[in-house]
Amino acid sequence: MMQAMSMAGLLRIPDAARLLGVSRSKLYLLMDCGELAFVKFGKARRISPAELELFVERHTERSQPKEEDHDGSGKEAVA
Repeated sequence: MMQAMSMAGLLRIPDAARLLGVSRSKLYLLMDCGELAFVKFGKARRISPAELELFVERHTERSQPKEEDHDGSGKEAVA
């Protein structure tokens, strides 16, 4: 069974853009290319806070530590 969501919990486009730190135009591009799911009724679009969290999780990158060589210097050995 689907959980009921309060319509009051959905975010307007300017609010969602502010939370992500992007412009409204960029947010519309993300929605239009399928990167960000939204709810549409009539001409209005709304985004759930949960969808914003999923979007951030999907686009979070972690840097990989550099592998050190055998002498522990972090520099490549010259042959």
